[in-house]
Parts: sequence; C-alpha cells; structure tokens
Amino acid sequence: MKNVFIIIILILFLLVTAGNIFCEEMAKEGMDSGHSIAVGTWKAFPLEEGTFFSTWEQKGVYLNDSAEHPIHNISQNCAGTAIYVKGVGTIMGYCIGIAPNGDKIFFQVTQEDQKLGPGPQKGKYKYIGGTGKFAGIESEGEYTSYSVQPSEEGTYQNVGKSKGSYKLP
Repeated sequence: MKNVFIIIILILFLLVTAGNIFCEEMAKEGMDSGHSIAVGTWKAFPLEEGTFFSTWEQKGVYLNDSAEHPIHNISQNCAGTAIYVKGVGTIMGYCIGIAPNGDKIFFQVTQEDQKLGPGPQKGKYKYIGGTGKFAGIESEGEYTSYSVQPSEEGTYQNVGKSKGSYKLP
C-alpha cells in the first residue's frame, strides 16, 4: 500500500512539472512572416462603365516561415467586398484562421488603390482577436498576393507573402 501511495505521488509530481513542457505557452510578442495559398469566388455587380461592386469569399492555408511558430499551418476562411471606380479599387474583408488544435484567430484585410489586372496586389492585415492561445491578440502587417490564371469563370487562385508582428496581453 505504501508503494502505491509513493507511485501516485511520483506520477502527480511528474504531471505537474512536465505539464509545462507539453503545454508550451505562445510568446507574448513576436514577428509573423509566411506564405498563404487561397482559392475563391467572386461576383461582380456592374454600376456603370469601369465601376462595379463585388463580393468575394476565399478559403486557404497559411504557413509560417518557421514550422515551430505558433501561427503556423492555419486554415483560413475569408469573405469581403470590393468596389472599383474607373478601374481602381478598395477591398476589405474579414477572416477566421483555425489552428490545428482548434484555436481561432480573427483578422481583417484591406487593400487600397488596387488596379484591375494580373499584377501583384498589396494590402494590410490586422489581427483583431481570437480564442485559446490567440485570445486578445493584436497585430499589424503587410502582404503581397499574386494571382494565377483562374481555373474557371468566377473563381480565382492566389499565393501570398506576408510579414508583420503580433502582441498578446
């Protein structure tokens, strides 16, 4: 009976002391850089020659430059709007990123003064909250995305590169 008690105490001690190794906490602040790959759909609503309103939705994945980074291997679901006046547009959207463990990160994307066409698109992203390890996260960063030839009418595919920083409370 005495041996069972000692073994239970030893197991509890190991769980308490080793638990921190297995439940690594995300750094309170740091850099965030990586690549994204996305596919999406859009629908345009013409207003007049060279001017239209559009809605879009895309799904993709974000891979941090470091596979060990806490913001890595994130699936993304985004939706937003765009308005183009005489071929120059403003784009805004919101995204939910989901980590492999189910924690979510919420962020906003914006692009201003965008020209229609295949050239690179530059924008900004901003983390605005999250759940689990991402609770209270804030950040700002920039991205550049490159579109490829769409696989079918009304769709798009792109790859992107982003760089920014994050901060947790």
